[in-house]
Amino acid sequence: MLTKNKCISYKFSTVVADNQPRFSDEIRIVQRVKIIFAIQPRKIKSLSHNLIREYILHPYTKVNDLRTQVETTAVAEVLHGKIDSLIKAYLQVTAKNLPN
Repeated sequence: MLTKNKCISYKFSTVVADNQPRFSDEIRIVQRVKIIFAIQPRKIKSLSHNLIREYILHPYTKVNDLRTQVETTAVAEVLHGKIDSLIKAYLQVTAKNLPN
């Protein structure tokens, strides 16, 4: 059974023995991945600030889609995943906002 260090050294020796440019390409890929991981967290914005729906369950029941202003009293259906009417309204709103 090979340990982690033996596997890494084996991989290193086979890459060096097989083809030197391949190893340098792997180094470049690792460097690019490190750069991407360093940049990405700054580009990702928090989704917690963009609420999609508002669920009111007491004293009355209502679901309000904040993107389309569509309201429904069928809260149980929405909570069980039947959101076709909300999706259809969202698609109609986005279609209206597209440039011709």
